[in-house]
Amino acid sequence: MCICFAFQTGRVYNDDGQGSGEIQRHAAERADVEHQHEQQRAAQGQAGDTSRVELLIEKMQNEMAELLVELMDIILHCLDPSQLKNKGLQEVFPAVCRFNQVSHCPATRRISVGSHVGTLTIYELRQGKCTTITAHLAAVTALAFSPDGKFLVSYACGENKLSFWQTSTEFSKEKIVLPQQHT
Repeated sequence: MCICFAFQTGRVYNDDGQGSGEIQRHAAERADVEHQHEQQRAAQGQAGDTSRVELLIEKMQNEMAELLVELMDIILHCLDPSQLKNKGLQEVFPAVCRFNQVSHCPATRRISVGSHVGTLTIYELRQGKCTTITAHLAAVTALAFSPDGKFLVSYACGENKLSFWQTSTEFSKEKIVLPQQHT
């Protein structure tokens, strides 16, 4: 007869199978605990990443304004997608809402980000896809969704132009040139 010692439990079992069920149960419990710890570490890592992003926005706002699309990519990667189903971006990640070039529409579950090179990046949270379109010849200064999400307006100070985008199907636009102020 062979005697086995289970190091995890400190119990002695013989080779006739007695105690093997307890070893399996203990191994399953241990695997469960390890899996829970991995999930907690991953969540803490993502929370740590978002807090680092918040710190960057706070300390280097001007520099981060030029990296808004990349910043939003990181934020959306770190956030749990279900958070934006019931809450607005302002509630979930208020630091990024400091920028006039970021707009979230809870009705359509879209986020739009204007870039320093004149493009708009639209994140379709429902489909998990992202589209970038050329909107202006200068940096996008501000943008906003209509309350129902059917329209998006973008403004480029360098061009002195507003662009209205119909968002229901594909993004089609109309540009309105604002009159120049003479002083």
